[in-house]
Amino acid sequence: PGVMSNEVALALDARVSNVVVSRTPSAGAVAVGQRVDFTVSNAGLGPFTYQWYKEGNAIDGATGVTLTLLAVAESDTANYTVRV
Repeated sequence: PGVMSNEVALALDARVSNVVVSRTPSAGAVAVGQRVDFTVSNAGLGPFTYQWYKEGNAIDGATGVTLTLLAVAESDTANYTVRV
């Protein structure tokens, strides 16, 4: 069975523009054990800070432009968000 990665929601500040979040692989279910990368790009008045969340809870150490799940497990099925 695969693990479905849901959409990544964005929390934006008025000083941030042109925000794009991409996922690799880009669509569909992800097989257990597969790597997944969520990457955010943006423009505006920096410097910027990032915090990634899983089901509304901050992910420890996930403060960069990319959130990487090295080996997806069933427990990784969730809604992920990023605050820029």
